[in-house]
Amino acid sequence: MSRPGTSPAKGNVPLSPIVELQECVSRLNFIVQMQMQMESQSHNGNGASPFKVSPSKSGDLGEKKSAGTTTTRISNGSGGGSKPGSPINYDVNNDIDAHFVKFNSRQEREMVELLRRIAELVVQGEQRAAADDISISSERQQMEAANNTGSANGNAIFEYFCEANVLGTIVNIVTGAAFSDNTRNDNRLSRDMGKMGLSANSTPTKQRTLDKRGSQSEHILVPSIPIAIQAIQSVSILVQNVARVTSLYFILSNNTVNDLINLPLEYYMIAQQNRDENGNDRKQTPGRRQHQSTTSQSAEISELTTLFISFLKSLAMRMNPETLQFYISYPMLNKNDVDFSAVQFPLYARALEFCNPDVDTFVRVTAMNICLNTLRLATTGNPLTIEGSDTFQQSLAAKINSADNIDKNKHRPDKKVSPDGSSLHLTKALPFRERLAISHYVCIPSNVQGLTSATFIKIGQLCGLLEETIRRMDRIDWTLSELSTNSNDTKKKKTFQIERIKLVKEFQDLAADFQDEFFLLEDLLAVGLVPLNEQIIEMMFGAVVYPLVLQPLQIYTNRDSSTGTTKTNQVADVSLAKAAFFFIGSIYHFISHKPFLHLLLTALFHPLSPDQSKSLIQTDKPTIVQIYENKDVQIKTDKLQNGRSLDCYVFGRNIEASDASQIAGTKLLSECTYVLSPALAQLYEGDMLPQSFRQNSYRRSILACLSGTDGMAVLQPLAIYAVDAILATIKPEILKNIMFGANISPELEINYSHSDSDSISVSNSSRNGKDNYMVEVIASVCRSIMTDIEVSDGLRHLKYNLVASHAICCATMIDKPAKAAALKLMEHRRRESASFMSQAPSRLTKKLVNDQSEKLDDQSTGSKISIDEDLKMDRIFFDPFCDGDKFAVENIVRKQDGNFWDGPAYISVAKDGDMNDFCKLICSDPSAVGTFQSEEAPYRYAANSAVAHLQLDAFTRLLRDNFDTAALKKQRGYLGVSAFAVFNKKCIEGKKNTDRVLLSPLPSPFNSLLFDEEVSSSASVVSSDIPQTGAIVALVGRAAFPCVCEVSKESDSLFSDGEASAVVSDGIKWQSLWMVLMGKYMILAEPVKKDSGGNGRVITSSPLCCIAAEKDESAEILQSPSPARRLLLTHFSPDTKPPGLFIIDTSDKDELVNNDDVQITRSVMDLWFEDSNAAAKALKALNSRIVKARSRRGHKIREALAQHDKLRFQTLFNG
Repeated sequence: MSRPGTSPAKGNVPLSPIVELQECVSRLNFIVQMQMQMESQSHNGNGASPFKVSPSKSGDLGEKKSAGTTTTRISNGSGGGSKPGSPINYDVNNDIDAHFVKFNSRQEREMVELLRRIAELVVQGEQRAAADDISISSERQQMEAANNTGSANGNAIFEYFCEANVLGTIVNIVTGAAFSDNTRNDNRLSRDMGKMGLSANSTPTKQRTLDKRGSQSEHILVPSIPIAIQAIQSVSILVQNVARVTSLYFILSNNTVNDLINLPLEYYMIAQQNRDENGNDRKQTPGRRQHQSTTSQSAEISELTTLFISFLKSLAMRMNPETLQFYISYPMLNKNDVDFSAVQFPLYARALEFCNPDVDTFVRVTAMNICLNTLRLATTGNPLTIEGSDTFQQSLAAKINSADNIDKNKHRPDKKVSPDGSSLHLTKALPFRERLAISHYVCIPSNVQGLTSATFIKIGQLCGLLEETIRRMDRIDWTLSELSTNSNDTKKKKTFQIERIKLVKEFQDLAADFQDEFFLLEDLLAVGLVPLNEQIIEMMFGAVVYPLVLQPLQIYTNRDSSTGTTKTNQVADVSLAKAAFFFIGSIYHFISHKPFLHLLLTALFHPLSPDQSKSLIQTDKPTIVQIYENKDVQIKTDKLQNGRSLDCYVFGRNIEASDASQIAGTKLLSECTYVLSPALAQLYEGDMLPQSFRQNSYRRSILACLSGTDGMAVLQPLAIYAVDAILATIKPEILKNIMFGANISPELEINYSHSDSDSISVSNSSRNGKDNYMVEVIASVCRSIMTDIEVSDGLRHLKYNLVASHAICCATMIDKPAKAAALKLMEHRRRESASFMSQAPSRLTKKLVNDQSEKLDDQSTGSKISIDEDLKMDRIFFDPFCDGDKFAVENIVRKQDGNFWDGPAYISVAKDGDMNDFCKLICSDPSAVGTFQSEEAPYRYAANSAVAHLQLDAFTRLLRDNFDTAALKKQRGYLGVSAFAVFNKKCIEGKKNTDRVLLSPLPSPFNSLLFDEEVSSSASVVSSDIPQTGAIVALVGRAAFPCVCEVSKESDSLFSDGEASAVVSDGIKWQSLWMVLMGKYMILAEPVKKDSGGNGRVITSSPLCCIAAEKDESAEILQSPSPARRLLLTHFSPDTKPPGLFIIDTSDKDELVNNDDVQITRSVMDLWFEDSNAAAKALKALNSRIVKARSRRGHKIREALAQHDKLRFQTLFNG
């Protein structure tokens, strides 16, 4: 046999494309015909059937059933016409047995190659013909056509492809119809079934066998999966690559492609199961076979399904005004009226069947994209204008037949280039009648359910998995806590820790899947087709919001805090509430559809809630179009509604004053029922009656979680993230109406108490009630900004929440009363925090090992106590006790220009509550955060509390300044810290780790104290009291101690005599100095040349409060034969340049993420003294001065805190 594309008679000379195509088609038909005869003989000859034949229950099946009614079209990616998402249904008589046609391996490979080559030849020939049609002139076309040259060869290829019905042959192969002698080429039957949306070739082969009683059973033959894959791929290549409109018309016409659209993939699953049974002829029951076909798929079936959905996508991408006639059909009742109840849209119906949560993710997303692109076509286009006194139907018919819809292309229709199929939603708009027909079809409730139910099912499944994952993490956390307290079994602890790491990864994957589902829902809602969105929102509330968000929150918050059980004695599960808050945050981060977000806000935070016993149920036929005052008619979408707000929908309520409601064809023919949405829409719009509503218990539950009351502290951080997403996303005027109850009519006022009463009383004045609504929201948010956490052994510490402060910034934009209330409450919180910190030293009863207050022997008892309190305060702020062994000042940002500080210091006061941080918060390990077991624990908690107070103080001062509220209200989407930084001149945007944060200036007293500006040479204004290098100081009458230090090359220039006064030993240069303790400084001075010894020249100076000194007690020094002893000095300062003679210690210096982050610079120096006594005397004097200097600094901090120590209200902090 010769190679494909060559002639054996001419020594494998390449054939012309047309001849090669003819040979490929002939060979393909020959193999199919031969195989069909073999199957027929195998089935009928000598009674040796390869299939087991089961008699039918009905003896007159052949009389009662026509060829067009033998099957029922199905779901789950297996045909059109049934309800989307319904279980797979097979043949009406439930007697189906599918098998693969028995090709040998050589035939299978040849079939695959022939199918591939045919598609390649046809596409190449058709594209060549299209290119020639455009490039050559008309006269040349006629001449070449007469001579059969130029594009004639390309034309001949496609003409042969059409005449030989090669496309029909390929489709018949993949559907299995080519292997049956009684259905093949039955054109009349195909036309009859085409009128019903089916075709004779749309189902695989059914071979019938009569038993003795005349009943019949059917056997389905389908090609092997590799052949089916190549056949589908070949058709897809043809659809995507033909270049001329006429070529595309042919492919899409004659109902051939619809046969492939209706390909029943489940028959391939049955055939594969039969093949895998290794010849077992025992036929399974339909129920068992159905279950297997829907629950298990092999790699081959998955590949077939993937290619099939890609084929559907290629068809969808070719949908445009010219080709739409082949995709959608609708009968005309008369000249003007369209029967929208009989719209047929096979491609959309088949795509719906793959919008199933159980199918492969790629397949489902592709199917959703097909539907989404179709929806976009329906909502894109110019309005229809009703002319004069015409009716809507007359104007619609006139518009369709007008010159506006006639193609004015100068080229001949058969020479037009096929439209680009790469981007469906960028094609020109469809005619209005087609858009109206699509809108009617997609808004049918069953189609909406098929489009969205899979998303809601998937969200429900993910919610359940999230809850279970959170529950398992909480159990492990509790177990680890118990093991840490009562056991030292490290092996068991490690096992649980490994399991927890796996759960964290599992949660992150689930959160990513959650995000994908919300993005799909966002894409659906963003299309903006109002009657579709109304049904989606109603389904969302019924299937997800109430059962998975609101009810779990209420169950946990209504539990008995003493027993942890609900009123029905069931254990309240906090994981349900955690998942609910995560769900709320995800919605407001990933969905931007205003009507849905507003209704959800109403359900969560409106003071009133619909009374379920008196719920407003509406049933109506939604209006598809909107007729405006200028007689323009448009498909009813979000962005084109005129005369009413886009913030909410009607949901079946008869409040629309539109002429469209009385015109046939403008309303959906199917009724839609709304149960939850109408009442929420009434609440949102302020159109409510007292007897239909009650107090909103969901609001009370969320506010309790937000404020951390009633045992809700465990949920407070999660509630903050969820509420922040709401406040930063919804416009202030909407928040005012809903959260503050501003849209409640004056006749209504809730008797709002924390009792179980849900009563509503009627009053003439509701001013106080509305103020209460505002205050309780603002108070709950303000309370969450700073929490007082009890750790252990009576230890407590303050924790500042950056996300809560961002939520407060957003809340203060709602109105002036809200800002005034927030300022008052925040000022009180600041006073509470200052009181807590001012009392912190008195709670630090334990002394540390290196506590230096005991060295104050020359002080009285009362003075010692006071200095001890001051020293403890200084240690809180200036020792490395903060998280990560940082100093308090290292939580601050400040620019430095050279050796001087440039501008004020800033501290982070707010950050965006993004979902990544939300996930980290849920997955955080409580055993790894905020617990210290060493004797330094009290100081560490106090140091972290000090940073929290600085943040709170800076944020409270920032709130006093006015943001540009008008500019902020114009921002769209999530209102992040970047916007607040732009519209307030005092704050700036910064970066903390990987988060964008809002930085506010540090309060002025602390700005000076933390950077030691009184004694630092890096201050913007250097004090004249600071000793300068080269100055002469008197040594007489001062605490001066002779010493020696090593001089580096960098420090050599500091000395006046250079080599004259230095001693070099073993290559090391030593310099004699005086250590002088003068006021607030330690000075190192060299003897003045030709001086009697009463003066010294300053080499370097350092503030005593920044120095730590200790005696070197190492074995090397103690065992040294030399009597000389040394003191180890360490200088701590935020200044990047150390004092002279000090050398920077880089051993523990961390790499800065932000160059403006303040970092303590550690520098060291060794001072040598004559003997041990001299070193001890110098150390005692130095440490005494250091303690006094640090105590003075600590006293100033206490004074700064004491300014706000007097509270106007009872403190909420213990201590």
